[in-house]
Amino acid sequence: GSAITRSHMAYAHPTETRGTFALGLQELKLAGAFSERVTRLGYARKIERFRLEAGAGLKLMQRSFTPGGDPRLAVDPLFSRHGTSAQALSLDAGLLHHHSERLSLAFAVLDLNEPDLGLGSVDAVPRSIKLGAALRPRKHFVCDFDFVRRGKDWDALAGAERWFRYKSVAARAGLGFGSRNDRNLSVGASYRSHFFQFDYALLLPFSGI
Repeated sequence: GSAITRSHMAYAHPTETRGTFALGLQELKLAGAFSERVTRLGYARKIERFRLEAGAGLKLMQRSFTPGGDPRLAVDPLFSRHGTSAQALSLDAGLLHHHSERLSLAFAVLDLNEPDLGLGSVDAVPRSIKLGAALRPRKHFVCDFDFVRRGKDWDALAGAERWFRYKSVAARAGLGFGSRNDRNLSVGASYRSHFFQFDYALLLPFSGI
């Protein structure tokens, strides 16, 4: 069978007066055939006067093929004429509004410029629009709801998070559904100390593409 791996690493560095800086790396790989890598730089800061947090991100998106594993693909004119890889820069932006102590609202646009990662023809990454709300009905407990529109596709997601032991341990779960018969369940946990935070998540797709 085919070996598919997905990995993600991220680091955020908050400062007292200059906002928060972030760096991330995400990779999807099909062994011997295909890989996608996204390198992210991000920045966000609070705008206290309007109860806002604003952020923006720059992404380097890379897509590459390894046709050597299949003799038929190795001589494909597409790869001989246009190479086996493509890359492009992409822009993200978002706003978070703290409406009250219990309610926050969010809006974000991802891949604002719809970067082209095609070989020989245009293959643009569709722009994504996200709307979200977070409700805190009680201390250390959060429920969130999101709606995502990406091109012609859409997803609706809901989740909950609860912190325990003086906010050092957390448990969370989420449910999502959308177009293309998309159905999935996610569960996760976190451990936080004074110096670092460790997060773990498991995604269980039931159906869809």
